Amino acid sequence: MRHWKRSLIVQLIGYFLLLSFVTVGTICFVAFFQAREALKQSVFERLSLTATLKEDELNRWVEDQREELVTLMQMPEAQEGLPLLFAENTPADRKRQIHQHLSNSLSAIAPITAASEKFWFSPTAAK
Repeated sequence: MRHWKRSLIVQLIGYFLLLSFVTVGTICFVAFFQAREALKQSVFERLSLTATLKEDELNRWVEDQREELVTLMQMPEAQEGLPLLFAENTPADRKRQIHQHLSNSLSAIAPITAASEKFWFSPTAAK
Protein backbone atom coordinates (compact mmCIF):
# COMPACT_ATOMS: atom_id res chain seq x y z
CA MET A 1 0.00 0.00 0.00
CA ARG A 2 2.84 2.36 0.77
CA HIS A 3 4.38 1.62 -2.62
CA TRP A 4 1.10 2.64 -4.25
CA LYS A 5 1.13 6.12 -2.71
CA ARG A 6 4.82 6.80 -3.30
CA SER A 7 5.23 5.90 -6.98
CA LEU A 8 3.51 8.14 -9.49
CA ILE A 9 4.09 5.59 -12.29
CA VAL A 10 2.31 2.87 -10.33
CA GLN A 11 -0.60 5.22 -9.67
CA LEU A 12 -0.84 6.25 -13.34
CA ILE A 13 -0.65 2.65 -14.54
CA GLY A 14 -3.29 1.65 -12.00
CA TYR A 15 -5.68 4.43 -12.99
CA PHE A 16 -5.20 3.82 -16.72
CA LEU A 17 -5.64 0.08 -16.21
CA LEU A 18 -8.84 0.66 -14.26
CA LEU A 19 -10.08 3.13 -16.88
CA SER A 20 -9.32 0.69 -19.72
CA PHE A 21 -11.12 -2.16 -17.91
CA VAL A 22 -14.19 0.01 -17.40
CA THR A 23 -14.11 1.17 -21.03
CA VAL A 24 -13.63 -2.32 -22.47
CA GLY A 25 -16.26 -3.74 -20.13
CA THR A 26 -18.81 -1.09 -21.14
CA ILE A 27 -18.13 -1.64 -24.84
CA CYS A 28 -18.46 -5.41 -24.43
CA PHE A 29 -21.69 -5.01 -22.48
CA VAL A 30 -23.24 -2.71 -25.11
CA ALA A 31 -22.05 -4.91 -28.00
CA PHE A 32 -23.46 -8.03 -26.34
CA PHE A 33 -26.92 -6.53 -25.87
CA GLN A 34 -27.00 -5.04 -29.37
CA ALA A 35 -26.00 -8.39 -30.89
CA ARG A 36 -28.61 -10.19 -28.79
CA GLU A 37 -31.36 -7.81 -29.91
CA ALA A 38 -30.27 -8.10 -33.55
CA LEU A 39 -30.38 -11.90 -33.35
CA LYS A 40 -33.76 -11.81 -31.65
CA GLN A 41 -35.15 -9.49 -34.32
CA SER A 42 -33.74 -11.72 -37.08
CA VAL A 43 -35.34 -14.82 -35.56
CA PHE A 44 -38.72 -13.11 -35.22
CA GLU A 45 -38.56 -11.87 -38.81
CA ARG A 46 -37.81 -15.39 -40.07
CA LEU A 47 -40.58 -16.88 -37.93
CA SER A 48 -43.01 -14.28 -39.19
CA LEU A 49 -42.05 -15.02 -42.80
CA THR A 50 -42.42 -18.76 -42.22
CA ALA A 51 -45.83 -18.28 -40.59
CA THR A 52 -46.97 -16.11 -43.50
CA LEU A 53 -45.83 -18.69 -46.05
CA LYS A 54 -47.54 -21.52 -44.18
CA GLU A 55 -50.72 -19.46 -43.84
CA ASP A 56 -50.75 -18.81 -47.58
CA GLU A 57 -50.14 -22.49 -48.28
CA LEU A 58 -52.96 -23.51 -45.94
CA ASN A 59 -55.33 -20.94 -47.47
CA ARG A 60 -54.45 -22.26 -50.92
CA TRP A 61 -55.15 -25.83 -49.75
CA VAL A 62 -58.54 -24.83 -48.28
CA GLU A 63 -59.46 -23.04 -51.51
CA ASP A 64 -58.43 -26.10 -53.53
CA GLN A 65 -60.57 -28.31 -51.29
CA ARG A 66 -63.53 -25.98 -51.76
CA GLU A 67 -63.09 -26.00 -55.54
CA GLU A 68 -62.79 -29.78 -55.50
CA LEU A 69 -66.00 -30.08 -53.49
CA VAL A 70 -67.81 -27.78 -55.93
CA THR A 71 -66.50 -29.90 -58.80
CA LEU A 72 -67.65 -33.10 -57.10
CA MET A 73 -71.09 -31.60 -56.49
CA GLN A 74 -71.38 -30.84 -60.21
CA MET A 75 -70.93 -34.51 -61.12
CA PRO A 76 -74.15 -35.96 -62.59
CA GLU A 77 -74.07 -38.81 -60.05
CA ALA A 78 -74.02 -36.33 -57.17
CA GLN A 79 -76.69 -34.04 -58.63
CA GLU A 80 -79.03 -36.96 -59.21
CA GLY A 81 -78.25 -39.05 -56.14
CA LEU A 82 -77.84 -36.60 -53.26
CA PRO A 83 -81.38 -35.18 -53.31
CA LEU A 84 -82.79 -38.70 -53.31
CA LEU A 85 -80.35 -39.83 -50.63
CA PHE A 86 -81.48 -37.11 -48.22
CA ALA A 87 -85.16 -37.16 -49.11
CA GLU A 88 -87.35 -38.61 -46.38
CA ASN A 89 -89.70 -40.43 -48.74
CA THR A 90 -86.95 -42.43 -50.55
CA PRO A 91 -87.04 -46.14 -49.61
CA ALA A 92 -84.12 -47.51 -47.57
CA ASP A 93 -83.11 -49.98 -50.30
CA ARG A 94 -82.94 -47.18 -52.86
CA LYS A 95 -80.86 -45.07 -50.43
CA ARG A 96 -78.39 -47.96 -50.02
CA GLN A 97 -78.11 -48.30 -53.81
CA ILE A 98 -77.51 -44.56 -54.22
CA HIS A 99 -74.99 -44.58 -51.38
CA GLN A 100 -73.13 -47.52 -52.92
CA HIS A 101 -73.11 -45.87 -56.35
CA LEU A 102 -71.78 -42.57 -54.94
CA SER A 103 -69.17 -44.44 -52.88
CA ASN A 104 -67.95 -46.28 -55.97
CA SER A 105 -67.81 -43.06 -58.00
CA LEU A 106 -65.91 -41.19 -55.30
CA SER A 107 -63.57 -44.13 -54.69
CA ALA A 108 -62.48 -43.90 -58.30
CA ILE A 109 -61.63 -40.23 -57.84
CA ALA A 110 -59.94 -40.55 -54.41
CA PRO A 111 -56.50 -41.79 -55.63
CA ILE A 112 -56.16 -38.75 -57.88
CA THR A 113 -56.89 -36.29 -55.07
CA ALA A 114 -54.69 -38.20 -52.61
CA ALA A 115 -51.74 -37.83 -54.98
CA SER A 116 -52.27 -34.06 -55.18
CA GLU A 117 -52.46 -33.78 -51.37
CA LYS A 118 -49.14 -35.61 -51.05
CA PHE A 119 -47.62 -33.01 -53.35
CA TRP A 120 -48.98 -30.01 -51.41
CA PHE A 121 -47.97 -31.30 -47.99
CA SER A 122 -44.50 -32.43 -48.92
CA PRO A 123 -41.68 -30.48 -47.24
CA THR A 124 -40.36 -29.34 -50.61
CA ALA A 125 -43.70 -28.06 -51.93
CA ALA A 126 -43.12 -24.53 -50.62
CA LYS A 127 -39.64 -24.24 -52.11
